[in-house]
Amino acid sequence: MKNLILFFLTLLVITSELKAQTTRASDGSRADVQAKIDLSSDTDIVTIPSGSFTWTSTVTISGKGIKLQGAGASKVLGRSLSTVAFGASGTKTFTTTVSGLAIIAGDPLRIYRTNGEYGGGGGFGTGNGIWMDCTVTSYSGTSLVVSVTSASPTGTGSYEVWSISTRPSTRTEIISNTASLIEITEDVSNSVEISGLDFVAGTSNGYLLTLNPTTNALPVLIHDSFFSINSNTSVLDIKTNKGVIWNCTFISPSISPAPLAIHHKAPGLTVSWATASTMGAADTTGKSNVYVEDCWFVGWLISSDSDDNARTVFRRNYYDHAGVGTHGADTSTYGVRHFEVYDCTFYHVNLGASSPNITQWFYLRGGTFAISDNVIPALDTSGNWGSPATFKMTIQNLQRDAGPFGLWGDNISGNQVPAPRQVGYGNPTGASSVLDPGSYAVHGVLEPVYMWNNTGTGSSTVSLSDYATPTGNQDSVTGYIRAGTEYYNDGTAKPGYTKYTYPHPLRTGATPSAFTSSLLGKIKLSGKATIK
Repeated sequence: MKNLILFFLTLLVITSELKAQTTRASDGSRADVQAKIDLSSDTDIVTIPSGSFTWTSTVTISGKGIKLQGAGASKVLGRSLSTVAFGASGTKTFTTTVSGLAIIAGDPLRIYRTNGEYGGGGGFGTGNGIWMDCTVTSYSGTSLVVSVTSASPTGTGSYEVWSISTRPSTRTEIISNTASLIEITEDVSNSVEISGLDFVAGTSNGYLLTLNPTTNALPVLIHDSFFSINSNTSVLDIKTNKGVIWNCTFISPSISPAPLAIHHKAPGLTVSWATASTMGAADTTGKSNVYVEDCWFVGWLISSDSDDNARTVFRRNYYDHAGVGTHGADTSTYGVRHFEVYDCTFYHVNLGASSPNITQWFYLRGGTFAISDNVIPALDTSGNWGSPATFKMTIQNLQRDAGPFGLWGDNISGNQVPAPRQVGYGNPTGASSVLDPGSYAVHGVLEPVYMWNNTGTGSSTVSLSDYATPTGNQDSVTGYIRAGTEYYNDGTAKPGYTKYTYPHPLRTGATPSAFTSSLLGKIKLSGKATIK
């Protein structure tokens, strides 16, 4: 009898935990997608069919952990260095840099000229993308033969360095003609999940997706999606310190200083500077950092900017002519808290004067970080754009009169090393330091930067850069960011550092509680319905 009572109590718990999940099929219009979201409850799925849909106002997901799911998305598969004549028709042959790409005859592809059109001045692009839509005629070894069906823009010319992307006929394409396409607020019960969507910036000039924080909420999950922008649009505006993004492609039409794939700025989370680091395995729950993994970035001067209070992890990504950046307490108030980049591959090809001007692989303005086990080539352009460094570190407000700490130092007693929340400083133990009226650490505590076990011809190049040539009593960055004190690039690994579990556990979905997990293999419950 006791066993029977225990069984029914267990069944009751499982039933309450595994709430019936409803799938609501939208017609793809902005109005109907929003209506289906409004009708939904936690764990429900809102689907968008294949096709192309233009949205001219914002879709909002707030107060419920639902899934917004498209029918499929494009994805970059590989590269070609072939010099090929651009055109809207005809047969083209590309040699892929590796064999065995997931391509078969009859597949639809979109082949982009990596970084779009050059010629915008200083080695930057014009903002115009260059691509050809085509159908695969044959693919053997590294020889890819395609039949072109359309192209953009109109014009002629031969170009080199191409990104090869799938273009599935079943994809769901959302064209953004609004400043903010999807606004997401974290939910405390379930993760909001976005997947299977092609996002294209039409006339938009803001962000495609915005992630807003909620106290004690679960991370937003974004995966298996494709993002293509114009020169006025960025992709993700992340205002929280949790989330998982994976298997996504971020493609920019040209190298430009303006757009970002990922802008991680959490101005309301000042606790980030008043608490200990959650780098690596110190993130015991996997919910204290934003994780970006197994993604492909194509054609970004700075693909990501970790800014106020951000804790970001980039791992196992592919950076195809795409750099990484951070903000300090200069034009921003707080600056990045910490970030990690590891097990990534960076790619750059020397085209001489036609090379895009990637001014550095990493532009680092504040906080602490760990960069390890990456493949990093030199940014060689045969001298056309100088000699860019891999790691360029700076403290802008030593010479820049901006933000809360403009012209720091300047021979003023007490305003010396360290500058507020500069490179190499954090709060490793959560101990307090000098506080300002906002109750966040001003100077920070020494928490050195470590760069180790990176390979490639550009793996060890460090540059300390002043914002401008110091004048009068202005200090130079060389007195603030010092090898062996604020940073280590001599093979020394970050002490006690272990990488966080890969792949991120949330990628496989929610994990049942320990109480119910032992019974899930025996009791199969299903509460699914489809409502159109």
